[in-house]
Amino acid sequence: MLSFGILIQKLWLFLGVFRMLKLKERNSRYRQVDHITPNEFAKEAGFAPSTVRRWLQESYINGVKRGQRKWFIPVTELARILNLDELDL
Repeated sequence: MLSFGILIQKLWLFLGVFRMLKLKERNSRYRQVDHITPNEFAKEAGFAPSTVRRWLQESYINGVKRGQRKWFIPVTELARILNLDELDL
């Protein structure tokens, strides 16, 4: 027979794993195929992720905010920024 302390530990571990799975499922639900994260955008465009987040806040690039912190950027914005960068040269 399991002691009460071990039973509580196992229950706590199970609830933690369950919460992580639900959080992962919820975040993947927001993501669409034609959207990328600010980190992916920064990597592809050659900018710092903080610059991309600042551009999102200043509406220099369009994005969709899901929740308090999750941003998703349409792939078309990446093409637009890369084309603008080529024109500046």
